[in-house]
Amino acid sequence: MQPEHPHQKILDQLLHDPQPGVYTDVPFWIYLQIPAINNSKLTRLDHCPASIYVPQEDTDALRFGRALHVFTLEGPVIFQSLYAVMPECDKRTKEGKAIYADFMAKNLSRIPIKKTEVEMIVGMDASLRSHPYAKTLLSQGQGERTIIWQHDETGALCKCRTDWVPGDDHGIIIDLKGLAEVTERKFVNACIAEDRGYARAAAFYLDGTSKATKKKFDLFAFVCVEKEAPYKVEVYTMEDDMLAWGRQEYYRLMRYYRQLEEAGHFPAYVHGGAVPVYRPGWLKDRTTDQSTPQEDKS
Repeated sequence: MQPEHPHQKILDQLLHDPQPGVYTDVPFWIYLQIPAINNSKLTRLDHCPASIYVPQEDTDALRFGRALHVFTLEGPVIFQSLYAVMPECDKRTKEGKAIYADFMAKNLSRIPIKKTEVEMIVGMDASLRSHPYAKTLLSQGQGERTIIWQHDETGALCKCRTDWVPGDDHGIIIDLKGLAEVTERKFVNACIAEDRGYARAAAFYLDGTSKATKKKFDLFAFVCVEKEAPYKVEVYTMEDDMLAWGRQEYYRLMRYYRQLEEAGHFPAYVHGGAVPVYRPGWLKDRTTDQSTPQEDKS
């Protein structure tokens, strides 16, 4: 059971009758249940329309990402109030089970996290603070704001949760990402990949935040840090041409969503018929590179 929240009336309204605006101090579990379209749902819609109604698994990677966000964006004190480091014990043994049970009993209100994960997060945060531009972007601002707005063309209610905003007057939104690799090539691929859609997300967040705050947000920066030592950091800004492409993509998907909603049918397929598959141009005909096998006359 989730604890009673000091702004429970506002949270109840968000769940049953959300109104456009900017909301702070909204728990993540409440945000997930707000009945509005977000970028994650658009990603799943592009893959398979029916998947937007399938509950998404809370993976270890997602949990680690949230812990990193709390430590870096809210600080170690808040982190320690929310997370408890699990004891190193073998839960297959009687002794280990007892140690773990005692730990859980003493930390009912906190989220368990591995010691190795905390060490990684501390290292990643230190690396972020040593990067000249990243530390400036993260030096002041407000994190985890819930933004709700109505999409102009389709009228659909949309939502997003901004990682970090260094003040509304700056017009900047920061997205903090812990990744396996932060090379430019990998990042550009993630900008246009169907299952990542970083460019689409940037345009979606900028447009929504601009409408909700009635202030112009036009710069989206991804602060990326690797999950392995030495925790390499890179900051990527989404430029106008990539943002324009991302905006086209999210508008396309918003129209698609409205079309499916009006039809009252979200199918578990994208193509209604058979899709012909042809050999791509880069796939060579290997028979031309091999000599004809000789007949064995022995």
